[in-house]
Amino acid sequence: MTGLIRAGDGPSLEVYRLTEMLCSMGYLAEPGDKFSEAVSEAVFGFQLTYGLGADGIVGPVTWGKLTELVGGPRIDSLIIHHTAGSRQNTVEDIDTYHRQMHPTWGGIAYQYVLRQHRDGLPLVEIAKGRDHDGGPWLGLAGTHVMGEVNSHSVAVVLIGDFDRQAGKPVPEPMYQTLIALLGTWCVAWDLGPADIYGHHEVPGNATSCPGDLIDLDRVRLDVGDLLIAIPGRGVRS
Repeated sequence: MTGLIRAGDGPSLEVYRLTEMLCSMGYLAEPGDKFSEAVSEAVFGFQLTYGLGADGIVGPVTWGKLTELVGGPRIDSLIIHHTAGSRQNTVEDIDTYHRQMHPTWGGIAYQYVLRQHRDGLPLVEIAKGRDHDGGPWLGLAGTHVMGEVNSHSVAVVLIGDFDRQAGKPVPEPMYQTLIALLGTWCVAWDLGPADIYGHHEVPGNATSCPGDLIDLDRVRLDVGDLLIAIPGRGVRS
């Protein structure tokens, strides 16, 4: 939040995110980008409930309480990684490695992990990494990139090395699962293909991750095609 939010403000993304949080807690029927009388009443009711000094104005204390109860910053970026290691590694292997090599990280850096089935069958495991409850607000930030992007992004890591020099192409079942997962997040969190990045596309990150065998432009196009196929959804650029 950049400042006080009050009646008459908007349209703005900040007001929209405020109303999303109020909706999630049952104080408002639907979100909107204008601070209407209904929003004022919702804020007033929320403040009364939590003893915040009810004035219908959203300042740092009210915003902080909403964020505490609903979650952290809103997710606005989806980041793709690869482990650059064995395809036989598990979530537990990654967690152990990160705890040993980067003690300050507090464990596995990513929220989600894709791994081809151990016995070689055309199945893919979607595993939870760093805790995330699936909502549009980020509770526990990851440690998967350099910079503040961790605080408002969700990361998925593909187990395996997908650099052309040493690795092999992404197995098709894993790729299709990645597209489906990204598409699901885009629908659930109101994102679009333009919000999808490879690790190396995040400013300030000098890395080849997730590997040049992953065509990120194709990923964004395929997610876009998936979203177009959803009635009434379309694609947000």
